[in-house]
Amino acid sequence: MRRAGLVGSVLIGIALGLAALPASAAEKKDVQKFERTLAFKPESQKLDLTVGDVTFESVEIKNWPDAQDFAKGDKDPNDTKTMWVVFTYTNKGSSNYGSHIVVTVLDPSGGKPLAEDDTTRTQDKGKVGDTNRFGMKMKTNQYKVAKTMKIAFEVWKK
Repeated sequence: MRRAGLVGSVLIGIALGLAALPASAAEKKDVQKFERTLAFKPESQKLDLTVGDVTFESVEIKNWPDAQDFAKGDKDPNDTKTMWVVFTYTNKGSSNYGSHIVVTVLDPSGGKPLAEDDTTRTQDKGKVGDTNRFGMKMKTNQYKVAKTMKIAFEVWKK
């Protein structure tokens, strides 16, 4: 009986301790969610996605494979090439914003994604034409077949 009382007390203590903790950051945020599907190509593409004072102006895939990279990828089907996904934004406000961005390069035949990665970044207050970027790996030979990418945004004021 004493052991059951001790276990019950410990469980009540844990529950009270958890209840006293502040809400997680995700629960505090007023998160806005957006999705865009764009061509998968190395040129800059307009986004014009505005959340509060922040506008995500464009996205560009940089470090696209060159002829040498493609030749290497043709010889070795497991060869990978890291691309840079670069977002240009402007934050005209007096507060920083945060974002969680997931980029998925879609398989044109509907199979599993050819590449997928995510990042969490800050869009600094007062910045005009600034960038956030992150690296993402994909098999080199798949750059030739990929046609579209999906970008999912979660954006909040910090």
